[in-house]
Amino acid sequence: MEPGSAGADGGVDGIIPFYHTRQGQRSPDQAYSIVQVKSGKVSPDNVKALTATIKQHKDNGFNSICGVFVCFEKYMKTVENNRDRSKVTDYFMNRSFDYIQPISVEGLLEGELPSFPGGYRK
Repeated sequence: MEPGSAGADGGVDGIIPFYHTRQGQRSPDQAYSIVQVKSGKVSPDNVKALTATIKQHKDNGFNSICGVFVCFEKYMKTVENNRDRSKVTDYFMNRSFDYIQPISVEGLLEGELPSFPGGYRK
């Protein structure tokens, strides 16, 4: 993915590829979750910027359909209070997941992973 305008990394610290089936499709397409990692204090604007980055990359031809926001546990409330609460549905699996999934650094160290219904692609 090409960097956008949000900082040196364009608001993209990583991507997670997975399969996703839209309504009316018979087979899944490869989709991406954009990962944003914030090592310091998290502001509402940081969280809202992830939503803008996802939409920007989708509009530029990438199949980015959701995001993961990683930060320290003490800032998780800011992420929860300011994230886009919409859902993304995988119609083959008949399951939905959060458009923005917040995960703490502490949770990652304990083995917590984001959830994508179509499964991961290695």
